[in-house]
Amino acid sequence: MEGKKKNTCPASWQSLSVREREVLMWLRCGKTSWAISVILRISERTVNFHVSNIMRKLGVINRMQAVSETFTHDLNSVNERADL
Repeated sequence: MEGKKKNTCPASWQSLSVREREVLMWLRCGKTSWAISVILRISERTVNFHVSNIMRKLGVINRMQAVSETFTHDLNSVNERADL
């Protein structure tokens, strides 16, 4: 298929929900769970729930490793990949 972008995004990234991608974007910006909760107007516990889901789906053991994966796979804007 000429002219189309090849999907280089790992399958695990495709399993992230839109909200999980949003939380991951803010984690990448260095925000704490509390700060993300204020920005997204959700509870800190809900943010931590999304972070746990992100880590499970990406097969990583902490939030720093999840953020590192965004750089490893060159996901400059996690939300740009939401349609993949």
